[in-house]
Amino acid sequence: MPQSESPQDVVLLHSCPRIIYGVSLANNTMAYLRGETNEPEYSFQPQDHEMGTRCIVDCWLDRWLRPRSQRPESLGKLTEFSKQDVLLSKELERVARSPRPFAGEMVSASQH
Repeated sequence: MPQSESPQDVVLLHSCPRIIYGVSLANNTMAYLRGETNEPEYSFQPQDHEMGTRCIVDCWLDRWLRPRSQRPESLGKLTEFSKQDVLLSKELERVARSPRPFAGEMVSASQH
């Protein structure tokens, strides 16, 4: 009997590529990562996590969001955006209506 996708499966499926960004949070990040020093020299005090978080957010805003928000193609996407197009409830309804193959179904070598 075919199984339908779980809500968790639907949430994990999206058209955004998975990009990882690295941020240097210590003045000696590279030396620390290479094992040349045993202690990181943090750019801000780890105990003051709110200030550190604010610094990271401000950097992201200045270096990534603000420049992209001024691009004509970005502004065009914003004017065309409809929250109705991205509602999770719509995707869950679609998945509930369509069966998927058996979880254990395999393709034989002769089908390649």
